[in-house]
Amino acid sequence: MCSASPGCASRRPGAVFALWRRPWREFARLDRQGRRTLVAWGLVLAVMNCCFYLSIARLPLGPVAAIEFLPVIALAAAGARTVRNGLALALAVTGVYLLTGVRFEGEPVGIAFAFANAVLFALYIVLGHRVAQRGPVSGIDGLAASMLAATVAVTPIGCPSPKPHPPRLTTADGLTRGPRGTRRV
Repeated sequence: MCSASPGCASRRPGAVFALWRRPWREFARLDRQGRRTLVAWGLVLAVMNCCFYLSIARLPLGPVAAIEFLPVIALAAAGARTVRNGLALALAVTGVYLLTGVRFEGEPVGIAFAFANAVLFALYIVLGHRVAQRGPVSGIDGLAASMLAATVAVTPIGCPSPKPHPPRLTTADGLTRGPRGTRRV
């Protein structure tokens, strides 16, 4: 069912964002290298989201979040130039540790997906920075174009669903159903 599929969930924001920002106009103004970078950013986003969904299906969210932020912290450490940057980095590390309650236990496949997600998140940041530095595409339109590329990449295949998902109930379902799921209307 589409509403429960991680691939479907990752497509919706990209489609809505693309309709709002219309990034194809900006995409047309890029040179060949700029287009490649933008499409690569979108493909990284697509695979990163799939890895994230597959990892949280097997592990608690806390360890996945902690693993996901390891490369971000490494990138921040590489860019730290002042004592103030170092203190901010130390606070970020402490905050991630305290918020996530890190315990590395669970399926090894889930841990592998979490580390793949982390590496892809670092690449996502680097590619996003390149797109922002590159040229005529504004930050938000570059993001919209990358999300559209991710949507196009994921749409034919979706993210593999690790487990069968029960159908989700929406607010409208809750308002129209009575006790034990009987219809009120």
